[in-house]
Amino acid sequence: MECSGLSYIMKRAIEYHKNHPDNFRVSAYQPPTTYNDRTKEHRNVVFADTLEVIENVILFSISNYFLRFSNEYKKVHDVTEFDNDWYEYVEFGTTNPLPILLQRNGFSRESATYIRNHKEEYVVHDGSGGELKLKSSLLACGNTSVMTEAASIKFNVLGLFLEEEA
Repeated sequence: MECSGLSYIMKRAIEYHKNHPDNFRVSAYQPPTTYNDRTKEHRNVVFADTLEVIENVILFSISNYFLRFSNEYKKVHDVTEFDNDWYEYVEFGTTNPLPILLQRNGFSRESATYIRNHKEEYVVHDGSGGELKLKSSLLACGNTSVMTEAASIKFNVLGLFLEEEA
């Protein structure tokens, strides 16, 4: 990477396929074809493939690097956590403990952001251990994706939701 923006990276990917049009695959289930820059479908495949490489290869490598660094730092300094943990930022998009807890327990980044933005309504500190817990009212919050994820997570992750008495 040369600190180039996403637009530059996409233009280079398109340029590469223009210069090497043979054996282009639109789908793993279709035979190879010749790249045609005039079709939206072919350009969208190039964009999707490029973004997939960025997500799955580059971010994965960066995440692993920072995970190793974080683990070694914790071991050397004999701490369980520290400020400015880049692994958490790369992996979870934040260093805020609430979205990290939510994502570690199965919520998507978008749902974790929704819950963080509405934490007064759906998040409580459990009095016994001071842990963050979710109210069961999250299951009827009005956001379809959050409600769907919350129902599945409540069923599969014991102890994340605080049981409220009626």
